[in-house]
Amino acid sequence: MRLLILGSGGCQPPPRPGCMCRVCKEARNRGIPYYRTGPSLYLPKQNILFDVPEEIREQLNRERIGHVKHVFISHWHPDHTMGMRIFETMNYSFGLKPPQKSILYVSKETAKSLTKLLPSFISLYEKRKIIETRNIKEGEAIEFKNLEITPYTIPKSDTFIFKLREGKKVAIYAPCDIGNFPLGKELMKPNLLILHLGYFKEIVPPTSGLLESEEEESFDDNLQLIKRLEAKKTVFTHIEEDWDRSFDDYRKMEYQLKEFNIKFAYDGMMMKL
Repeated sequence: MRLLILGSGGCQPPPRPGCMCRVCKEARNRGIPYYRTGPSLYLPKQNILFDVPEEIREQLNRERIGHVKHVFISHWHPDHTMGMRIFETMNYSFGLKPPQKSILYVSKETAKSLTKLLPSFISLYEKRKIIETRNIKEGEAIEFKNLEITPYTIPKSDTFIFKLREGKKVAIYAPCDIGNFPLGKELMKPNLLILHLGYFKEIVPPTSGLLESEEEESFDDNLQLIKRLEAKKTVFTHIEEDWDRSFDDYRKMEYQLKEFNIKFAYDGMMMKL
């Protein structure tokens, strides 16, 4: 199994426009891996994409990826869906060439949220025959030859995490909203856990509300989850500029916490199982 991190940032990836903090200045000056774009994951062998942040067009061009056949949406948040126009830019040519089609895998709840809250264009793109929508459900596996993808819902949320199984290898992709992470036996002992990076308590002001939030998890919570799941290796993604750490800071943390076997993702990071 090969997994490519197209975007390792979250809803506030560095550099933020107008911000002159050390993390943002370094990102502008040095580019990737200091520069991050919105959260997305790609499986090259199966041509499968997870989530479409607003930078998805640039991400696909950067990695020389052409037409994407299968696209999974984890939930409605803008940093995971504001690149929905990729279906139009990738598949539609004003009738000058035959349209291409992508298959969009999304829950009914997320599709409703997108229609209500964001300009999702799902009905327009279905009418133009450049997408085909398939509803995914909790615990129902989708098979792609040797790869099996099973979505699981985060309790108290309409966010999906995904279990990816190929042969005896298992990866879990949990890019957001993991404060109530399910601990069923089917998710235990993954070979690879790709996990939303929580906040660092030492930088959180008492008035922020993060410390009392059930939806937002801390980095300490992350480490406890890794222990409970008995993950063999963990890669953190959805990395925010707000956490005030640069690529080099995260590399130092990898060494300091080497007993957890963790890595911090960067744009263009390839993983193999």
